[in-house]
Formats: sequence, structure tokens, C-alpha cells
Amino acid sequence: MKTESSRNYGLDLLRTAAMLMVVLLHVLGQGGILNASVGMRGKNEVLWLLESAAYCAVNCYALISGYVNSKPKYSSLVLLWLQVAFYTLLITAGFAVFCPESVGVITVVKSIFPVTSNSYWYFSSYFCLFLFLPILSIVPEHFTKKQYGTVLALMTVFFSVVSLMAGGDAMDLNTGYSAIWLAYLYLLGAYIKKYEPFESITPIKAIIGYLICVLVTWGFTVFADTVLLGTPLQIYCGVLLTYTSPTILGAGFFMFMLFKRINISSKAGKITVGLISSTSFSVYVIHSHPLITEHMLNGRFAFIIDQPIPLLVLITLGITVGIYAVCSIIDVVRQVIFSALKLKNRLLSLESKLIKKIEG
Repeated sequence: MKTESSRNYGLDLLRTAAMLMVVLLHVLGQGGILNASVGMRGKNEVLWLLESAAYCAVNCYALISGYVNSKPKYSSLVLLWLQVAFYTLLITAGFAVFCPESVGVITVVKSIFPVTSNSYWYFSSYFCLFLFLPILSIVPEHFTKKQYGTVLALMTVFFSVVSLMAGGDAMDLNTGYSAIWLAYLYLLGAYIKKYEPFESITPIKAIIGYLICVLVTWGFTVFADTVLLGTPLQIYCGVLLTYTSPTILGAGFFMFMLFKRINISSKAGKITVGLISSTSFSVYVIHSHPLITEHMLNGRFAFIIDQPIPLLVLITLGITVGIYAVCSIIDVVRQVIFSALKLKNRLLSLESKLIKKIEG
């Protein structure tokens, strides 16, 4: 467990920022705003800029996991599963009461088994990744810096650059929606933690790097949709808007380096950032629940497309912050319940006993 002095609150702040970006992506996509903007010059380009700026969110989250989880505990994985199951069951039960026609047997089964149902791709992939961490830990623990760096360089080339050049998913990584991609980012985060190889990247350089990656992604995406669509080169349309894209990987990396350097010294600031970031994963679980997505998110925000561009952007960001805030407040209640049940301590104790029995 990290002590108060060693905890990086800048990365806690990044957790919040990354999850806000995830919500923004869902508001733009599932919310129907991007689709509604098709054919609207100006509005469409601005919305794609927001999309490009937020697309690195998942990569940021995975980098944080590799940087901070030097010795992950299986009790933490069980606690995470209980957190997801708590919401999937609660939300499904709520819809069964107030909207019974939306809940069937399959929906109930999926809520009981959130990992195998793949209702949340990130959680399912992270769960799979976690099971392989004892093997992955061999790399940072036993490889030399040169060996470790070579492994990461090769993974970067084949997972990101080669896939880009091929105009698709050459390494069968599902464009980053996979445990393999998360494993790569985990190893990259652990490498940064162990060797701190990019200390020359100042906050200003990180901001500039992030902006360049975002603008290149956005510029090429708009260009491809305008010029390449309908030609033999249309396979490259949207190729930069994937988790494995070099520019999205770069944007996530620079954001990570920027927030890693943020120093929060005040006690009030630490408490606030710690509390808000502690709810970030639940924000994802709540608002991404299939029933909520289907009945409360899909196409619900397309109507705001008629607003002038400045107001359109402000409303979109306001909806994003609002969703995060509501889900966070809900999760504070969940945290109180879990704390009252002492689930974390009970799971840690059980894990310790099991380890002693295995080793004994």
C-alpha cells in the first residue's frame, strides 16, 4: 500500500481527467451528437477535435496501472469484481422494477457474471491481464534496462506502427480493446516507474507533445473523411482514432508525463483529489451499464446539435461533468457500504491466510 508521502496525487488527478474523457467519448458517440453533426461543416470538425483530444483516456488509465501497481494483490481484483457486481446487480434490479420489459434472463445472467459477459470490455480485459501479472512481473524484475527497453520498442513498432501502416489491426489487437494492449501499456508504465527515462520532458514539452498528437490525429481524420472516403485508400479513414494509433499512444504518454509532475501539497487538495479519483472506475461502471446505455444514453443528446458551436461545446462538456458528478455521488454511498462491511480488510486477511497455507 502506498504511503501518504509516496502517493502521486497528480496521477490521481489524471484518473479523474481520463474518466471525464471516457464519459465525453460516450456522450459524443452513444449520445448521438457526432452522428447528428454529419454534413454540418464547422460543427462536425469541432466535435471530431473533442473526440481526438479525449481518445487517449484508456491508454492513460492503463499507464497509471503499470506505474502504481508494483505488487498488485488478488484481493484487490476480488474487491474490484464485487464493485462491478454491486452495480450490475443493483442497476439490473432497478430496471426490473421500473422498466421490467427491458430485463430478461440473459440480462440477469450477464449482471451476475460481468467478467465473462464482457459487458465492460476494459474490466474483462483488465481481469485477464491481472491473472498474468505474476508472469509479466518477470520483465521489470529480471530484465536489464536494455532488454526491457528492447521489448517495449519492439512491441511499440509491431503493435502501433505496423498496424498503422497496414491500415488496420495487423496484430489482431482489436484496435486496443484487448488484454494484450493493456499488458503493453502496463509494462510501459512499469518501465517509466523503474527507470524514470523521460525526466527531460517538462510540463511545457508534455503539453506541446499532447497538442501535436491531438492535432495530427484530428487533421488526418478530417482530411481522410473528406478526401480518401470512397477511394482505395479509405482503409486509412479513422486509422489514427484507435487506441493503438501512434498519435493516440503519444497523446496518452504526454498526458501521463504532464500529470505525473503535478504536485499537490495542500491537505485539502489531497483529500479532494483522492476522493474524486476514488470514484472514477465506478463512474465507468455505472454510466456504461448496457441498460443505462440503451435506455438513457443512446441518441439522447443529439438534439443539442442545433446550438451555436460555442454553446454546443459548453453543453457537451456540461453533460459530461454532470454524468461524472452524479455517478461519483452514487459511488460515495457504495464506498460507505463497503467500508461498513470491512470488505477490503476481510479480503486482505483471507488472501494472507491462503498464501500462508499455500506456502506452508
